[in-house]
Amino acid sequence: MEKLTKASVCHVFSRDTEPALRVRPGEAFCLETEDAYSGTIASAEDAPSRVIRTNPATGPVFIEDADRGGVLRIDIERIQVRDYAVMAVPATRLFRIGREGLHLSEHVQLPLRPMIGVIGVAPAHQPEPTTSAGEHGGNLSCPEVGAGCSVFLPVACEGALLAAGAVQAAMADGKTAGCGAEVSAEVTLRARLVRHPLPTPSVETPDALVFLGSASTLDDACVLVIEKATAFLTEQLGQEEDDATVLLGLAGRLGVCRAVGAHKTMRLALPKAVLAPLGLQDVPALQRRPSSPAP
Repeated sequence: MEKLTKASVCHVFSRDTEPALRVRPGEAFCLETEDAYSGTIASAEDAPSRVIRTNPATGPVFIEDADRGGVLRIDIERIQVRDYAVMAVPATRLFRIGREGLHLSEHVQLPLRPMIGVIGVAPAHQPEPTTSAGEHGGNLSCPEVGAGCSVFLPVACEGALLAAGAVQAAMADGKTAGCGAEVSAEVTLRARLVRHPLPTPSVETPDALVFLGSASTLDDACVLVIEKATAFLTEQLGQEEDDATVLLGLAGRLGVCRAVGAHKTMRLALPKAVLAPLGLQDVPALQRRPSSPAP
């Protein structure tokens, strides 16, 4: 299995960035990611420098045969985090990670929920920093982007130029502290091409489809995710628009991924149990192909 170390990072998603790795569709590969503070915090006495570049993303990875106009499906097979996480809010905190979870104190542990905070591809036109989020993905801060899920992103240039990083061991909805339990990690991914349209960015979890939207305000991001979910129901599942509105109004789960910063991100999840009777199993983009185990 090909592995890209955290020595190969980028701070912008750009079609002009030279790829650090090339893989075939469906081929497993590993990204070694640095934490969001670029590895500058190793003790409680360390403070993140004002001049460091945050949110390094390992990559970019060139996906063979990925052409503009397609959709890239990224299956997240594994996230292995290191044994401690850091926060700076602004006081620096280090948290030990053990079998019991994330140790906040001697008496308080939180369950681990590793997630990839930044995952994206090169946008069609202007480069986008890894600190922002948009239709290309980026700093989505979505808790559902964890092991066992699939992320769908639009291909805007040859090879897609995928990069990922800023893993969190745990983080609250909304990213209310401006960060999560930031941690370096190794993530194992497989990327393949989807020839059928699907609203992006979006996430498939074992029990739901999650549509994501980023904008300068939460209101605008909310409108985006509702539009994307409606498009999926009408275009992929053949529902009338009124019926789609009713279904979203009764079964949709609207949530905040990121409430801070210049770009806010909302998510709208639809349970698969609700979508199954409508023909969810027939949507080509959601059909998993068998793949050989990662060596």
